[in-house]
Amino acid sequence: MKSVVLAIIVAAVIPTISAMSVLTIAPFRVAIIGGGASGCASARRLAQLAPTAQITLYEIGRGPGGRASTRKTRSLPGVYINHGAPYCDIRTDLGKSLISSLDTTPFTGVRGCLEDNTGKFSPYKEEEDAAMYVTGANGEMSQISSSLLSDLPSINTKYKTMIRGLAKTADGVWEMRDKSDALIGSADWLIVAGSGVAHPRWTNSFGGVPPLIEAESNNPDPQLRKALDEIAKQQTSP
Repeated sequence: MKSVVLAIIVAAVIPTISAMSVLTIAPFRVAIIGGGASGCASARRLAQLAPTAQITLYEIGRGPGGRASTRKTRSLPGVYINHGAPYCDIRTDLGKSLISSLDTTPFTGVRGCLEDNTGKFSPYKEEEDAAMYVTGANGEMSQISSSLLSDLPSINTKYKTMIRGLAKTADGVWEMRDKSDALIGSADWLIVAGSGVAHPRWTNSFGGVPPLIEAESNNPDPQLRKALDEIAKQQTSP
């Protein structure tokens, strides 16, 4: 199972992939599960480094954004809520360079935190630092992920698509299936950009064994097993 990359947090995984000669000799197919910032950034970088790659991004939501999505309502068109991250805090030179190339808007709101025992909002003390605070175009955080995917025709997006099954065939091809067990895609490489299909909490939410865990059990791989064990340790709290 050497053709799976866990991009739970965007790191230097794509440069590593690009150095592999197998990815630079001929066209290849890549499936990315998760259309949040991690998945979209992975798709963008891979498309830049390997223009011949056929990249398909699968996202369960109605559009990109993931944990940094923007929610809207038809009844009140002018109302939107950044329900996950209200802004991006960019501090590295590499991050600033990337953000500067995207369609973003400076964050002008008040930064602070809610005290868990009182519900009181406490503004942060504004400090002179080198950080950039931005949102997406029109103040919508989901637009950052959208901007990451723009003008890259090699990236095919499939929104409102839930991956319920993952399997690797005898010839090394990854297959993605829906809740009806119908084949919805195949790829030579798989990037998992989020813990959903790899975390035990999947069982409580959707039932059954998490797809990537089931795939590893059917085709054991020590390195992937180690990564899955680490992912299982991640916990969330209210």
